[in-house]
Amino acid sequence: MLLLGEKVFRCFNEAIRLKDNNSKVWFENGKCAYNIASYISRIIKFGPVLENSRKEAMNQRRKQFLDQARVCFESANKFANADEIWMNYYFLGKIAERSNILQTLRYYELSKIHMLSTPAILSYRNNVNNKCFRAEIHYRIHACVLKYIYRHKTPPAKILSQIMLFLIRAEKSYYVAKFNPRDETDDEIMEDANETVTDLVTLVQDEILESDSEKLFTRIVQMCLEEFLHILEDYHQHYKSLYRIAHHYFLTKDYRFSQKVLTKSFQSPITSQGSTSDEESSTDSDYTFEGLFDLTVPSRLFPLQRTPSGILKRPGNYITHMLRSTQLLINVNKNLGDSEQLFKIATLLCKSTYQGYLLETDRINLGKQAMKHCLNIYERQIAKAKGNRNNLDKIKDDVRKICKKLIEYRIYKQQAQQFLEKHVECITID
Repeated sequence: MLLLGEKVFRCFNEAIRLKDNNSKVWFENGKCAYNIASYISRIIKFGPVLENSRKEAMNQRRKQFLDQARVCFESANKFANADEIWMNYYFLGKIAERSNILQTLRYYELSKIHMLSTPAILSYRNNVNNKCFRAEIHYRIHACVLKYIYRHKTPPAKILSQIMLFLIRAEKSYYVAKFNPRDETDDEIMEDANETVTDLVTLVQDEILESDSEKLFTRIVQMCLEEFLHILEDYHQHYKSLYRIAHHYFLTKDYRFSQKVLTKSFQSPITSQGSTSDEESSTDSDYTFEGLFDLTVPSRLFPLQRTPSGILKRPGNYITHMLRSTQLLINVNKNLGDSEQLFKIATLLCKSTYQGYLLETDRINLGKQAMKHCLNIYERQIAKAKGNRNNLDKIKDDVRKICKKLIEYRIYKQQAQQFLEKHVECITID
């Protein structure tokens, strides 16, 4: 992959040497460099275990490609047409996510401002892509904020205050139902943005800037979750927003609601404290959202459609997302001790109909994980029930059924047989 990339970049470099004011060449060069950096990240995170020296070398290469991409997108902006600038800022935001949260939010804000100022993008003909673009930028703003505060746990109140202002502006711009497209210069766009900043600072300064970190932290989390739900109201198959909501409740140990977001329909769970409410009907929203996966269909686990715009898709990105989403689904049910769900996931992952959703090796490994956690739950139940004959008989019946089914699948046969051999005294299959 890296060798092929080097060949591609030699072609880009020659094209730029011949015509260094072509924004499209700069953009494609940057996008290629960014995609390779993302590929390296996926290898480090999800690939085989690497030696520290090898991992460090790959990290250095990843940083080099990101630096190259940043230079390309900045160069592209010098020569870009009005309808191209927003995408350069979008990628600059994604690159900045790795180092500077406030710079990231500035880039995403500029991306949104330029996109909403471009008549060609907002035309009726591009309505589907327009909805997708707006949802994606709005999602990235709130996803990068959540990831930042998860990593830093207790960021300074000053930074949280500035983040809050970005989120308030993002919320305000997202709800502009009608927009009259007009051509604007960069100075006019920044003037509009600065006016918005001034107005918002006047309105919220006393409440926000004097708040402590804990209150800001809680409020920011709540705002992010609410905006993911608003994205889903407009674009109900935005799987990234569903994942982020489920992941948040997993981190806060609300495994039951996380499971609901992943596999069932649900209503807005947000309360003033950013946690779930036992009475869903008491929430402000009556909108029902569909979960990320569908475990009710016996033939498929992934009923989702992909992002409609090819511009926003990167090679391997969707597959990587579905890998981490399936991993989250397994971990949630493991923590809930839900052996039935884990068994269902394991059997669904046996089907080889997921090309484009999961790599074959990932599908098999995830299936084995689900089965392993399922059997571990039954093993704990067997140990706990040995003093209670009635409970043990019921567990034995359940285990016989699932092991008989698992043995039918080649990839699970060995583990299921080993489990039966370990508990041969109390479990037998006819």
